[in-house]
Amino acid sequence: MDQYKVRDATAIVGIGMTEFSADSGVSELTNAVRAAKLACEDAGVDPRHVDGFGSFNSYGEGPSAVIVAGTMGNPEPANILMLPPFGGNMTAMILGFAAMAVASGTARYFLIYRAINGRSEMRIGGTGTTTTRASGDRQFTQPFGMHGAAA
Repeated sequence: MDQYKVRDATAIVGIGMTEFSADSGVSELTNAVRAAKLACEDAGVDPRHVDGFGSFNSYGEGPSAVIVAGTMGNPEPANILMLPPFGGNMTAMILGFAAMAVASGTARYFLIYRAINGRSEMRIGGTGTTTTRASGDRQFTQPFGMHGAAA
C-alpha cells in the first residue's frame, strides 16, 4: 500500500482523557472506557460503531482491547491489536496499524487507548492490589509470575 494513500485516507479525529490522580477509586477498565467514550464524543462517533481497538500492555497493567471493546458495546470488532511490552515504539506501531486498518477499509473507526491505575490497582513490576486477586486476562499470567517482558 502506498504510504501517501495511508496518510491521506486517515486522521485522528477525537481525544479523550480522564483526570490524573493518586487514587482514582475506579478500575483501569473504567478509566479506559471513560476516556474512550470521551474520545468518541469528541469525534462525533457512536462508540458502538468503533470497529478497531488497540493498546499495549506494559508489565501487566491495562485492560485488554477485547474487554474494552465488549464493554463499549462491540463484542466482535473487526480489528484488535494488543501489543506486549517491548519498548518505547508501541504508540507509533499502534498508530501505524490503525492507519493501515482504516486506509485498507478493514476498519472505519479505530480507537487507541492506554489505561494505567498504578497507585490504586496494578503497578509496574507486579505490586498493587490486583497482585493477589488477578482477574480478566491477568488470571492466566499473574499467578505464575508473568508480570513483565523479562518473565
